[in-house]
Amino acid sequence: MKLKRFNELNEYKEIEFVCHNSDFKDSTPIENQNRLYGKLKQIAKTKPIVPYMQDFSDETHRERSLAVIILDDIEEMKSIIEDIAKKENVEIDMTNTRNDKFVDQVINNQLEGLVK
Repeated sequence: MKLKRFNELNEYKEIEFVCHNSDFKDSTPIENQNRLYGKLKQIAKTKPIVPYMQDFSDETHRERSLAVIILDDIEEMKSIIEDIAKKENVEIDMTNTRNDKFVDQVINNQLEGLVK
């Protein structure tokens, strides 16, 4: 997907989901998180979203975060994402804004721990 580049001040909506963390029994099950990530990646082929997952696991525990950046059609895409997350039993943790530079880092695999 090609994005229009204007400057680093463009802001996009990001939805972060509750992480998987093996140290906490009430964290998102990794299976649910993986299913949601797969579905978001499929949607990203035709819709203006950029899903990404980061792995912060170490020798003692497993920890993964999942988020999706909405590039356009914010309200429509937010509704679609919320519905899919609910079906996969993955709760939304928070929403943020991200700029062009951050989106580029995700697309170009420059963030720490990115999972493909």
